[in-house]
Amino acid sequence: MKKTGFREDPFYPVQPFFVLNTEHYYKKQCEGLPVSHFYSFMAEKDNHYANYVIPDNTVDILFCCEKEDPSAFVCGSVSRQVEHEFCTGKEYFGVRFVPGTLKGFLKLSGSELMDNCIDLRELLGSDALLFSIAGAKSFQERIRVFQDFMEGELARREPEDSAIVDYMLKRIHESCGEIRLCDLSGEMQYSVQYIRRCFTETVGMSPKKFCRQLRFQHALKQINSGAFRNMAEISQEAGYYDQAHMLKEFQSCLGLSPAKYANIINLKGYGKQILYV
Repeated sequence: MKKTGFREDPFYPVQPFFVLNTEHYYKKQCEGLPVSHFYSFMAEKDNHYANYVIPDNTVDILFCCEKEDPSAFVCGSVSRQVEHEFCTGKEYFGVRFVPGTLKGFLKLSGSELMDNCIDLRELLGSDALLFSIAGAKSFQERIRVFQDFMEGELARREPEDSAIVDYMLKRIHESCGEIRLCDLSGEMQYSVQYIRRCFTETVGMSPKKFCRQLRFQHALKQINSGAFRNMAEISQEAGYYDQAHMLKEFQSCLGLSPAKYANIINLKGYGKQILYV
């Protein structure tokens, strides 16, 4: 594994407190669907910050790699920050999916997972994958184990037609969440009601809520990068009406002001803790 310059996915979400409460956070970005990236970390014994899970629009599978008693949960996006307790000193392996892509893999809709976690063992009816992941000797080997499993599962399933939602996600990301639903309706020649229903059933939230969380995540990543001089620039870049609007969103989704979050990021050296593979 090697450490490279700090970067974050241009479109897909981050969970910064997973990084802040670890010594080293390993990450492998993916170019193809349905996985955005893989990650791995060991929970510190003395966490300086709460282990917050924050709104991110996506779904993760998180494995606790305890060899004799592994566990894994499929975790949907949350509506607001919630605290999650990791077992200190234990190693975790995660798979973060591209928004809207999980249904073709595990036959779960985003709406079933919103604000919810489901035991992966119950979904699969077996714990073989959990033991294979836990028993792997490295981060790269765990990635290979999961990819082999996923390819096998996808090969056994009929491909699903997700062209409508795929197009909506593409256009929403291109506009950083600023495109209107009526404009999408005109482009696609479907009614607003129909495309809203398709999107909500697949992704687990309305397009409006998805765009709202996308702007929040975009602002987070601007703060993480340190590329902007002040919060006014960040709020403008992220598509907020003004700085007060961004402050309100951070308080709702994170329970912290943007300035306080930036102080935590700078103090901990966020970008230096991420090791890209």
